[in-house]
Amino acid sequence: MGKPVAGYFYTGNSTFVTKDLKILAAALDVKPLLFESSSRIKNLSSFIRQFYFLLTSSHRIELYICQFAGFHSLLPIFFGRIWKKPILIIAGGTESVSFPKLNYGNLRPTLLGGSTRYTLKNASIIAPVHESLIYQKYTYENPYQEKEQGMKALIPGFQTKYKVIWNGYDVNPNDLPKPKTLRIVTIVGGAEEKRRAILKGIDFLIEIAHKIPDVPITIIGATTVPFDLPKNMELIPFVESSKLEEHLESSMFYAQLSVSEGFPNALCEAMLCGCIPIVTSVGGMPEIVGNNGLILHTRSVEDVVNFIQSNTRELIDKSIHGRESILERYPLSKRKNELLNLVKDLLRK
Repeated sequence: MGKPVAGYFYTGNSTFVTKDLKILAAALDVKPLLFESSSRIKNLSSFIRQFYFLLTSSHRIELYICQFAGFHSLLPIFFGRIWKKPILIIAGGTESVSFPKLNYGNLRPTLLGGSTRYTLKNASIIAPVHESLIYQKYTYENPYQEKEQGMKALIPGFQTKYKVIWNGYDVNPNDLPKPKTLRIVTIVGGAEEKRRAILKGIDFLIEIAHKIPDVPITIIGATTVPFDLPKNMELIPFVESSKLEEHLESSMFYAQLSVSEGFPNALCEAMLCGCIPIVTSVGGMPEIVGNNGLILHTRSVEDVVNFIQSNTRELIDKSIHGRESILERYPLSKRKNELLNLVKDLLRK
């Protein structure tokens, strides 16, 4: 007897999609379908392609899996309910927040917001990567502050079952971090767009750069940003994984100064490379960092500068302990076991 067939619906290739597909393939015959949504035309063509796929394949599908929630999860929810099959939503962040001033978050009062709310309310179960995606009292002080975030805060009548399954990482625990140079690095995709750059705290990082002109700061993943950069900042386009690791392994600090985050993979990967994290108190970042870096509750340039200039021995300890904490708390094997156990439970019902 073959493996149960699962439809897997996602909006873009990424490391976490690749990891989850590999995990799910151990128990399922996964049929992945990409939903491109970068323009209205691509949205429409993706809907048509997805409808045809579901129309011709739903009689074989035993489980519907959506990576995130949005337009791409509407039809899987519809067909899953018709065929009375379980529907799993793997939530990562953007489908759980609303920042109208930044025009960010799927749960804003828009057509996308309505689609997202409908999906999340009608799924069999949601597997968020962190508890904050379900509910978080928002405490980080900045011009775009909202009091509450998460599905329970932003979706009236939300009662969908959920199980938090953290992201996981698989590295050689004996591959110790390389010697560091005094440098701050951050990884940001789409920072060419002003809204995205502000969301990821690039404007804040520029303020910091002006105060520490002798400390080089590197933004990886952008060819340009909508701000004037000081001389100690450089931009590097996206690089291959091995080159990215070289940048992280050689840098002492990693900054993730976002207004909104879920459970950022880049932060964990930077800590695995021995970077000392500097983050805002949003999403899962305070839990990820713990005592192994700087957690900002206010947009304070002075706090960042003082931290960078603090005791060298203490910073080295944070680098070592931070790496060890990621290895201990977030092994890929744990995500694999929990995700596969959830899938097996859904298929038994």
